[in-house]
Amino acid sequence: MSETPMTVRELRARMDAGLARFEAALDRLSEEQLTGPKDAAGWSVRDHLTHLAVWADGITALLRGEDRWKAMGISPDLTTSTAGGELDYDAINEQIAERHRQLSAAEARALLAAAHQRLAAEVDKLTDEQLAWRDYLRGRGVACTDVFDRGAFRSIYVRDPDGHIIEIATRGPGFARDGS
Repeated sequence: MSETPMTVRELRARMDAGLARFEAALDRLSEEQLTGPKDAAGWSVRDHLTHLAVWADGITALLRGEDRWKAMGISPDLTTSTAGGELDYDAINEQIAERHRQLSAAEARALLAAAHQRLAAEVDKLTDEQLAWRDYLRGRGVACTDVFDRGAFRSIYVRDPDGHIIEIATRGPGFARDGS
């Protein structure tokens, strides 16, 4: 990664180019290769495609300020932390795989393409300044969120040394936008 912050246009170009390369690789596989062979976890390529699509929808929901798990269709009982404070990602991923196993490879590819388009539409709403702030903070070891669309403005969040949440927001139309 370069020292220069990435612009929204560059991010979108990288996203689209990555998907195009991935799709080109998938084009070389037969239906049997996409649905038949399994990895060590028992997943086919099709299972991985649906996994990527659902997680992309989760990121899209976060950018919209929505509940990621609801957007992904994950059971509420799987979205609470275990005793160790971690989510059971294996159970979450298995639920995703089971819910989509009936799809053909073509349907799984279409699901991924549609999820990519939804995510791309949200990325297009970001500003270069937001990405620059996020990259600046992360480059200095400061944990911060991705950009959230709050309707009238967009925000990123960080915690100060005392644990207080700090919001960095764009200027927006404010309350006048919704008529209040």
